[in-house]
Amino acid sequence: KVEIKTDMYPAEIFWKVINECNGTVAMSGGGYQSRHTNYMDSGCYHREKYKFLIEDGYGDGICCRWGRGSYIITSEDLFLSGGQFNDEDSRLFGSECITDVPTQSPTQIESEGINDQCESNYRRCTQDEHCCSGKCTRRRCRRH
Repeated sequence: KVEIKTDMYPAEIFWKVINECNGTVAMSGGGYQSRHTNYMDSGCYHREKYKFLIEDGYGDGICCRWGRGSYIITSEDLFLSGGQFNDEDSRLFGSECITDVPTQSPTQIESEGINDQCESNYRRCTQDEHCCSGKCTRRRCRRH
């Protein structure tokens, strides 16, 4: 969950949660309308590494000269907060990226009639790429 409390200039605030493993933006928000207001967004994350990045368009952060703005990021086992920065602030959270995933054995590949090496579950892929274990969703091979 991401909570933003705006300062006197809410339209200057923009933030995003970036998946550090594949570069995709998992959540984003900003350009708020109301001063000194709490905004809340929530999302579901895979167990990977993420970066929360918040930017202030004017470069004076969200606390403390022009109000008491802040951010809070929470989940079951996470609590990050801040607000005092200039142009931007960022925080890393989550676990490491999945890189060492075992692949299928050659006998499994031959039995499926596939000539080239078969991808294992959770290997990075593109939407039009074949995944032996299922289909490509959210840039990972997934089992049916």
